[in-house]
Amino acid sequence: MLVGAEQQYTKNNGWGADRRTVADQFFNEFQGTYTTIVPAGNFLSENFLQSYFGRLTYDFKKKYYLQFNGRRDGFSAFAEGRKFGNFFGGSAGWYLSEEGFYKNSSIANTISTIKFRGSYGEVGNIQGIDNYGSYSLYSSGLYGADPTIFFAQAGNPELTWETSKKN
Repeated sequence: MLVGAEQQYTKNNGWGADRRTVADQFFNEFQGTYTTIVPAGNFLSENFLQSYFGRLTYDFKKKYYLQFNGRRDGFSAFAEGRKFGNFFGGSAGWYLSEEGFYKNSSIANTISTIKFRGSYGEVGNIQGIDNYGSYSLYSSGLYGADPTIFFAQAGNPELTWETSKKN
């Protein structure tokens, strides 16, 4: 049996600026004699992923195996009520080579181990999801020298875990 938890926190910061109208063309360092330096491309974002997981393994006579696993993952980018996804899986195995009829056969001298195994599970994916993808956002900017605010992102409150089935 295995039980565990995992937490991941990611923070991203970025700073940028746009330089305009150089006063001295021979002095081109960023802090140089530009008459206008405008912030551009600045960002601050963060996200949090929290997971709980477990696995239960059972074998009977070292011939028959069962395994069940489950995860509960939560991601901060999703709207309330959609943050968590539950993902389960299982597998079964049979060592044919541990059966008495196989051990007594002539093929056991050539092939020592034969195991059959089948599995099924569901996995969740958040790759490519923006840190604030479920939220509608506004940003600030300039219109000439005047400060402005504008609609920057149309959020999707229905955004949730992508789930795929694996065999």
